[in-house]
Amino acid sequence: MIKLRLRNFGPIIDSGDLSISMVTMLIGPQGSGKSSVLKVLSLCSWLEKLIMTGRPKAHYDYTHYNRFVKELKNYYRLNDNYFSDNTEILYESDFILLRQIGHKRNATIAIKNNSLSRRHNSALSFIPSERNLVSAIKNVERTYRVSDFDVLYDFIYEWSKVRGKFTQTSPLRLGSIRNATYYYDTKTGGDMIYLQDSGKTFSTFYASSGLQSALPVEALLTYKCSAIGTQAPVSVEQCEAIEKMAATIARGNPETAKKITDNLQNYHAAKLFIEEPEQNLFPDSQWELVRKVTGLINSARSSSENNDSFAVLTTHSPYVLNCLSILALASKAYGRNPEATAEIIDPALILPEGEINGWFINQGRMESIFDQDLSMLLGDRLDGVSDISEDLISQLTDIIYG
Repeated sequence: MIKLRLRNFGPIIDSGDLSISMVTMLIGPQGSGKSSVLKVLSLCSWLEKLIMTGRPKAHYDYTHYNRFVKELKNYYRLNDNYFSDNTEILYESDFILLRQIGHKRNATIAIKNNSLSRRHNSALSFIPSERNLVSAIKNVERTYRVSDFDVLYDFIYEWSKVRGKFTQTSPLRLGSIRNATYYYDTKTGGDMIYLQDSGKTFSTFYASSGLQSALPVEALLTYKCSAIGTQAPVSVEQCEAIEKMAATIARGNPETAKKITDNLQNYHAAKLFIEEPEQNLFPDSQWELVRKVTGLINSARSSSENNDSFAVLTTHSPYVLNCLSILALASKAYGRNPEATAEIIDPALILPEGEINGWFINQGRMESIFDQDLSMLLGDRLDGVSDISEDLISQLTDIIYG
């Protein structure tokens, strides 16, 4: 279980204790702090990965030279106004406890000793709202240049590596666009879409903005979740550190040492951070994309004994909320009558009960929108416009029809 608490960080006054489920949704007005929460979670998860996998000096580097704050600012392009002497960041998982007080002091990181034997490697990905640029700008990996390594540079670099995994003979079947597949043309170096209904093939450069937005989400999530059990890219130096650490933890037990080494040299969890998955998508496409995200996370979690895979997403869409709310209700129904529920909802989309949650951020504070009695996410915080519309329609029809 991962918990996060933010105080006086950007627009967040006090988040309270935010717990992360298999699928966690953050909603709130523009500028309320949704992306701020996502960015802190992402960096803390990345830092936890570095420490768990024995990256040399990772623990030392991030507890000295004010590096944690500097990297949070530079990597995610946050200005000084996000921090003050009263800023507090508290991140706790089963493996580490990280605390940052103020913005001039060093972070403190405690490693939980009782979790040493359960260390494992994770495939992480932060998918920003600016993701369309990988399709909208030709050869973006050659043209985008920054003085410092930041989240967009990392995303573009990651996309350049992942796209080649989907070829014409092994394409990606898109969930958000009906009867469409994606592949990377190795001859031309282009991203291509094939529409089965019309038999047409075209470059993503000429695709709709919705397809350009959904494609990176589907491709990166599919790749990251299917990477469970495969070898992670670790350096020779890391391999040596992992083997040494595994031998120390196992204390002469070869089988335990081998298991720990495997957990650290291969991916055993997927941790995904997605900004506004609904971007530029028609409502039914939003529905299908959220279902695919949920199914992929469910598959990643079930394919590893380490139950740490999750997705956190920000949204303004009532359709995204509605879809997750129905899937949360399906989790409860499945526990009561699996056969009847499976006739309505694909079992591959049904998460364990309690593993879908949502949080509302407004005026610097957060509250859960999951109703325990109904086992659903409440939409009144997001879709208040409908109530306003109904009231205005009622008043206007009274005028028209007396």
